[in-house]
Amino acid sequence: MASFILQNADWDPYVTPVHLEHNFTLYGAYEEPGEWPLLDLNFVRSKVMIAPGVVMGVTRLVMIRGRTYPTFQAPGMDLLASHNVNNSSAYIFEPTPPMVLAYNTSFVFRVRIN
Repeated sequence: MASFILQNADWDPYVTPVHLEHNFTLYGAYEEPGEWPLLDLNFVRSKVMIAPGVVMGVTRLVMIRGRTYPTFQAPGMDLLASHNVNNSSAYIFEPTPPMVLAYNTSFVFRVRIN
């Protein structure tokens, strides 16, 4: 099983947050869950902003250390930057909000790495 550990320094060459303006999928190569690669998001924060109407897909991956918030809070990824909207009702008028579609993916919210 291959693995990848995201680092804050990986984003140094880019102006962040990187604006994702087209559909994009992180896709593991293997169908068998025991073979899925490990993606360690390393609690990296606010590096990608998904545009309205855009879908970021995630499939066939095991993702860890993706969110620092308490485990009772709804799932999410610290990697994604929020939109600065002055009025929270503004999304009502967006044609389609940005989305993350996780299919055949495992999010591990509590992990101890020594």
